[in-house]
Amino acid sequence: MKFLTLIARRSILVLGTLAAATAQAQGWPERPVKLLAPSAPGAPPDVYARALADHLAKVLGQPVVVENVPAGGGLIAAHQLQRTKDGHTLLVTLRA
Repeated sequence: MKFLTLIARRSILVLGTLAAATAQAQGWPERPVKLLAPSAPGAPPDVYARALADHLAKVLGQPVVVENVPAGGGLIAAHQLQRTKDGHTLLVTLRA
């Protein structure tokens, strides 16, 4: 139950941030959004990213794709995000 409360709080934080960003930049997103989950499929960051992707797709009106990058403890996913300059890629991380 504590995990679900944590997910709900973080989802509200992320959605609030995205709502503020879309109010300023009306053209975003122009194409599908990619969420990088630094875990194997079925692990907590993946489950959280997929729940977030479903909700974001409804809110943004664009497809949201979850890509698992399960190596390097999240470091490889962070480097992939750093190399991506498209503005449509986000990194999902969970902290205990």
